[in-house]
Amino acid sequence: MSATDTAMGTKRVMPSRPRAHSARQRPLKLTFESGSGIARLMFQFAGAVLVICSAGLWVLPDPQIDADAIVMKLVASLFFLFTGLALLMRNHDDTKPEVHFDPARRELRVTRRNTHGRMETVLRRPYDSFGAVYISTGEIELWNEDGTPFLALPVPEPAMLRELRNQFGPLCA
Repeated sequence: MSATDTAMGTKRVMPSRPRAHSARQRPLKLTFESGSGIARLMFQFAGAVLVICSAGLWVLPDPQIDADAIVMKLVASLFFLFTGLALLMRNHDDTKPEVHFDPARRELRVTRRNTHGRMETVLRRPYDSFGAVYISTGEIELWNEDGTPFLALPVPEPAMLRELRNQFGPLCA
């Protein structure tokens, strides 16, 4: 014997946004920018110079060098080497997280590569948890419900901006 509630069957559930375009929408992927081309070039140049300097400290050895100076040269060359490698790897594409906008699940996911080289999800957040979305020329800004900024990303193509505007619907200001 089971009882059914007929009142629940008459209540129509409306989605937060019309889903007419969801079949045509595709998930979007954006990456965090590492800076302008000049800044990237400067970091790569400085990193290369530091790596070369770390080896250059040992090219012309001094015959009358004592043990303390050798230890200081070793520490300085290791510092130059690791700092130079860090500057060279700063703008490497594998170190950048990716932001995925999924229209089917209506969620934002931030992923990055783990130590094994596989993508792992760092953050997953539904669209309804955002307070506002500001889409301007070449940029999208996501704001929390309390009015604090959450994320700002450059968007390279106007077509992506239109798709994001359609995905976020009434949240767009």
